[in-house]
Amino acid sequence: IFIYIIDIFIYICLYIYKYINYIYKYMIKTFVCNLKRCEDRRQYVTNNYPKSLDIEIFTGYDGHYPENNSIELQNLGIEFKNNIEKNKQKKDITNHWMLNPFKKGEFGCLVSYLYFLKKFINSNLEIAIFSDDDLSFEENFSEKLNELITNNLPDNFNIIYLCAGYARNSHYPNDKKVNNLIYERDLNNIIGDCCCLISKKGAEIVYDLLMNKFKGNLGRDFAINELCKKYNHKLHIIQPTIVWAALNKFPTSVQYE
Repeated sequence: IFIYIIDIFIYICLYIYKYINYIYKYMIKTFVCNLKRCEDRRQYVTNNYPKSLDIEIFTGYDGHYPENNSIELQNLGIEFKNNIEKNKQKKDITNHWMLNPFKKGEFGCLVSYLYFLKKFINSNLEIAIFSDDDLSFEENFSEKLNELITNNLPDNFNIIYLCAGYARNSHYPNDKKVNNLIYERDLNNIIGDCCCLISKKGAEIVYDLLMNKFKGNLGRDFAINELCKKYNHKLHIIQPTIVWAALNKFPTSVQYE
């Protein structure tokens, strides 16, 4: 009986070890962008985002209150703005289809995204999630994310959208099925990019496009979509989507300030 109890104990310990190892292995580093003045959103992330994610909240660029920005963010914003002006002079870069003036929040979102991309590129990570700080998650989020990264990642993918902006379980009919979970996006349609799984290769491509091919006046989602379409870089989406941006969760939508 004593030996039998020991065997059961060993079996339970091995099971727990394998479970912990599994969870640790597939906890994806998740970079959540948050503004210094948005403590309510920061608290929301801490309390409500899935515990299966390895979350790092980073302070983004505040386009409306530049005094809140670190020196590093200020310098990146200046570099980005200068590059946009240089790109506008390049005859080999066609104008974007929409040239409305930048809103301060839109510029801030792009600089924040560049900051994330740079941080990711310089890390030892091969994949990561970028996320806004006001999202809602389907109940099966962790299960589907694990299913995605263990069995369904497309070869050499750039970005996989885990969301479709404010829409839940939405995709366009011309998206092309790749496997049981993933579709190649039809880039004639724009969707919100508030939560995406990104490869290092994808991060390098998008960083280069924004810095060296972008003429400004497009929000983040429009900019990434148009640049990837123009320069023939594929984007993917999980179906059904497992994240959405709920309307009216917070008093303001900072990118539109």
